[in-house]
Amino acid sequence: MDETKPQAAPPTCDSCGAPDDRLEPVRRVYLDVDDVGGVRELATLDDDEWWCPACRASYPHKPVPDPPGRADGAPTSPGAGR
Repeated sequence: MDETKPQAAPPTCDSCGAPDDRLEPVRRVYLDVDDVGGVRELATLDDDEWWCPACRASYPHKPVPDPPGRADGAPTSPGAGR
């Protein structure tokens, strides 16, 4: 009899949906471009999202000021605080 348990699927990125175990909590930022090409922040969402390294490198965001999780502020897992 096989006593191995099925492995849980890795958590998925809230931005792209890719499975990844290196997710970090961020807040999505929306930008606006003016008539002369200047970029300004339009809005930062209050909701925490868990993003993979590729999305954090590609899209505007801010780190979560006080991520959910341990007393030292380190997140315990994606889903904590969702």
